[in-house]
Amino acid sequence: LAQVGPLPPPALCFARDRLRVAAMAMKYLGAYLMAVIGGKEAPTAEDIKTILEAGGIEFEQEMIDRVIEKMDGKQAHELIA
Repeated sequence: LAQVGPLPPPALCFARDRLRVAAMAMKYLGAYLMAVIGGKEAPTAEDIKTILEAGGIEFEQEMIDRVIEKMDGKQAHELIA
């Protein structure tokens, strides 16, 4: 067996995983904000899906639904403030 080297400490693995999740979440939020800039006051899941598909970006419907749920009743400027 080839030796790969020492494994990173658990805290580093946890931090790396959190960054990966945060980066993944940003594409959904970015698509939401693009829809707002495009004139949608309250973008739908279909709006986000359309934007991501247009960019050739893979997505998870569950994540899109989560963004819509979290943004329900909120204005986009509340995200930025």
